[in-house]
Amino acid sequence: MPTNGVDVKRLKVGVIGCGKIAETHLPYIRKAGGDVVAIADVSLVQANDLADRFAVQRIYRSARDLLEFEKPDVESIFNREQTILLHLKNFFPQGISGEVKLVTPAGWNLESSETRFRLGPKEESHLPIHFTLSPEASSGPQLLRLDFSLAADRNYQFSVHRVLQLGLADVTITMASRLREDGFLEVTQQLTNTTGKPLSFQCVLFSPGRRRESRQLMAGPNGQTPLLFLLENGESLLGQKLTLRAEELGGGRVLNYSLTADR
Repeated sequence: MPTNGVDVKRLKVGVIGCGKIAETHLPYIRKAGGDVVAIADVSLVQANDLADRFAVQRIYRSARDLLEFEKPDVESIFNREQTILLHLKNFFPQGISGEVKLVTPAGWNLESSETRFRLGPKEESHLPIHFTLSPEASSGPQLLRLDFSLAADRNYQFSVHRVLQLGLADVTITMASRLREDGFLEVTQQLTNTTGKPLSFQCVLFSPGRRRESRQLMAGPNGQTPLLFLLENGESLLGQKLTLRAEELGGGRVLNYSLTADR
């Protein structure tokens, strides 16, 4: 059933809040051909009631009430085991049991992607997650997904997203590319340093089928420093993944970033 040029039969809808307004809207969404795939409410009783009446499979509650990572930062140390603690809280009125599966970005190697848990009413726990980082793991904010399957008054399945910072946030890099009229692909790196002291980095750009390009960058305190790479026959690199590795000279930082070359 097209509406304003959009085929609503193809729409997947999530509803936040399970009060009277949601009860009014859900039948019309279904009648129009929309697919209600998830509902969320701070009250699991209301969410559960609405889910049963409208046959919605996935139920969410405020993720903040459910879990937090003990620390929001992960060290950019590669090929060495690290541990992060997942702070889990039982917000159900009864005991719960189940498992959580952690879905991580590329370059994160988990000792086990699934962790089982059992909590009494209002009980809290810290679940250790063991992992190692491969050198290709990207630096900066990293989105992780946690898929829960648990048993309480009924069986629940839901997902929570969390962001962890890989590497210290006081040094960040952005990248951009463009194809120049002379055929060279111009790759611009912008390093932001907020440490309050000068830093030096050896920056290496990897591109498919090409020799690596290496540059040294001197970053002043509390500022931005650009760095330029020029790659010949740039047309052949469009759509390809380029990877930058910036290793601090005389320090411990190793930053990895990537982009897909475009015009």
